[in-house]
Amino acid sequence: MKQTKTITLIFVLLFSYNLTNAQLGRALLKKSTKSKKDLELDWTVFDQDPAVTFYSLLDGTSVHTNGIGTFSYYTGTFISYLQANGEKFSAIYDEEKFMKIKFFKGDEYISTHTMSLGQGSLGDNRIQMVGPNFTGNEDAAVSVAKHGVGTYRMEFYAGTKMYYNFEFEAYKVTNDDAYAELKEMYLVRGPWNDYAYLKHNSSGNIEFGMYLTHEEFKPNPDNERDLTKYIFWYLDLFKDGKLVGTSFSVKNEENDTDNTLRSTPERMTWHRANPKRGEWNDYTSGIRLVGKSDGDNKYNALYAPFKGLEDGNYQVKVKLTTEETLRTYSFTVAGGNIVLPDYQDRAKNTDPTKLVEGWNNYIWLKLEK
Repeated sequence: MKQTKTITLIFVLLFSYNLTNAQLGRALLKKSTKSKKDLELDWTVFDQDPAVTFYSLLDGTSVHTNGIGTFSYYTGTFISYLQANGEKFSAIYDEEKFMKIKFFKGDEYISTHTMSLGQGSLGDNRIQMVGPNFTGNEDAAVSVAKHGVGTYRMEFYAGTKMYYNFEFEAYKVTNDDAYAELKEMYLVRGPWNDYAYLKHNSSGNIEFGMYLTHEEFKPNPDNERDLTKYIFWYLDLFKDGKLVGTSFSVKNEENDTDNTLRSTPERMTWHRANPKRGEWNDYTSGIRLVGKSDGDNKYNALYAPFKGLEDGNYQVKVKLTTEETLRTYSFTVAGGNIVLPDYQDRAKNTDPTKLVEGWNNYIWLKLEK
């Protein structure tokens, strides 16, 4: 009996000891994390205002046809890594107080979601931010089906500072086929429609890119499961009204008629884009200079360079088989450099929260309407 009481006493003491230490651990953790209050940051760390790269916004933001939003990866630029008191903060333990997105439909607040740090380290002038994941938790998702069509706004926060916002329009199309399984779908439009880009590619040349999608319920009448629509396109580059370049693509095999439309030798080929229903993707092309042959000097000399074009006023005109009107984008070259549009030039842009951030390798061109 005495032995039993002794064992019971030892057990109780050990249990009390472990419980006390667990409570102590939680108390220490609570003390170390302080409060959930958003961080006050030192915004003098970098000389530039913070932003989010435009390419990551267009690439990382989408709405499924069922109305559920997807917000995957974004690249933040010049985001402070110091608190106002000079202390560094933890991207792990202070995550909920650091990087957030707030969602609005018009002036109606929807929800706030924490982002986590992806590639890159705090202190870099570019960091990757991982957006909220709604997989398996659709109740918490930003849903156009729930909140309705209209203009949506994403406000990006670092600590207490709202440093960037991004808007897009969500809309709905209805299927007039009474026998179709999919009766309606939700889509987005906005900057994907309105912008194209000139990218400084790894060879030093210009890579033109634009975004395409489609909203046909059944793009392939012979295969209901095929959600892809095939669009053929090419571009021409004009300088002061004179043709100086055309789109370039590696030639396909002669019998590969499904992948290309033949055009003139100068144009080489038409490109084929294959957007899926409701999904925005960018499609690109190099620009081959008119009058250059394969025997001219270096391989790269055949194509329009990102730096070193002759000064003048340029236009890119794009022909698509799905559109009657050419798409036109204009830019200027001065001193051999492509001039930044005012909305992308940090020295001229008047609202840092709406800067079109191209970093140093993208020039964003507005579609002329």
